[in-house]
Amino acid sequence: MANFNPSNSVSFIPRKKILLTLGIISTVLFCLAPVFWQLLTSFKTNAAISTVPNIYFPSLEQLTFQHYLSLGSQFLRYIFNSAFVSIISTLLCLTLGAPAAYALTRLKLPGENLILVLILIITLFPYILLFMGLLELIKFFHIGNNYLALIIPYTAINLPLTILILRTFFQQLPKDLEDSAKIDGYNTLSMLLNIVLPLTFPALVTTGILTFIFAWNEFIFALTFITRVALGRALVRNPEVFLLDEPLSNLDALLREQVRADLKQLFNSQQKPVVYVTHDQTEALTLSSKIAVLHQGYLQQLASPSEIYNAPANQFVAGFVGSPQMNLIRLNCRENYGILGEFQIPLPELKTQPSQIILGIRPEDIYLENREDSVNVESKIFLVEDLGKEKLLNVRITQSHETIRFLVPAQQTWEGETIKLSLSPQRIHWFDSESGDRLS
Repeated sequence: MANFNPSNSVSFIPRKKILLTLGIISTVLFCLAPVFWQLLTSFKTNAAISTVPNIYFPSLEQLTFQHYLSLGSQFLRYIFNSAFVSIISTLLCLTLGAPAAYALTRLKLPGENLILVLILIITLFPYILLFMGLLELIKFFHIGNNYLALIIPYTAINLPLTILILRTFFQQLPKDLEDSAKIDGYNTLSMLLNIVLPLTFPALVTTGILTFIFAWNEFIFALTFITRVALGRALVRNPEVFLLDEPLSNLDALLREQVRADLKQLFNSQQKPVVYVTHDQTEALTLSSKIAVLHQGYLQQLASPSEIYNAPANQFVAGFVGSPQMNLIRLNCRENYGILGEFQIPLPELKTQPSQIILGIRPEDIYLENREDSVNVESKIFLVEDLGKEKLLNVRITQSHETIRFLVPAQQTWEGETIKLSLSPQRIHWFDSESGDRLS
């Protein structure tokens, strides 16, 4: 017979419990670490968030409540909408799903197997395919911008899963309890409410949690945050170079401005090369330290934003960068002057005088008042575009078919009015009429 030492048994059991407890605590901490990291990140400054390598526990200087203060009242409204829809949908699923699951478990229904197969198919069905149909139903019943437009679909979508989960729990209940209840005079409804449901309360809680998660409004966060999520994934990898291909192209104007400012701060904090591809010249000017302008696969100019704007290398760059774009006018040349209607504009010093030349001038470099050091030309307004604080005038030069667009402060100007323009020679750009290259 083997010897049994009680002291060994007593010392072994606590050690096993301690190891099990430590294992459980370690697992819980490991699973909750990302959630806790998200919570800490919400209190970090933007500079601390973008720091590489990232610091898990921020210092006091890196803490801020600005992210929560900037949410505004609308965010709380979104949270309430999501919670309300999810709670009501969960309660409806449990209220309808529990009796249905019990009936499929205990009652011998005709076609029971077929019903279960159909429920399983509905559970696995890709719900995105129902979107257009749901949209038509919402329009037909006039419940747009209404809680019912979300509660009804989420309840219908989550109900099959609720039935399958609760049916599994009902199958584990001993049937003897129900037989004893019937002997005591309980009907089916009383037995379900007083005996079955209290015994399956843990199952109801578990199912309710799953249903609540599935019903939570996934549109609470704007789709525009996809850009920030993609950048966040790139930041985690700590790349040597960032490559961005039109990340803001799908955003509306207001959000594009907000995200553009976020990107500027991110680029400044990272201090790493960024290759940013865009067709938006505003993004190129505001975000870059160097701009490479491409046209039909060929490099047109590589320079700083200021040089690109103030000294474009050719006619294409001049017309592409700037809003409103630069006025480009083809002039005939005669005796060191460019002829614009009945007016003469002095040409820069050139090795040979061409027969034609391209004059370029930006809208902000044109003035209404006469200036002694400028070229004054007469024109007639044929279109006024009101931009709020200023107006964009479209004028036609006297005795010429050439038109010029320029900005003026919001003042009284009428279509058909004759005005005089001042063109400063120092602000005029000259381009070759054939190659388009910059001359001066």
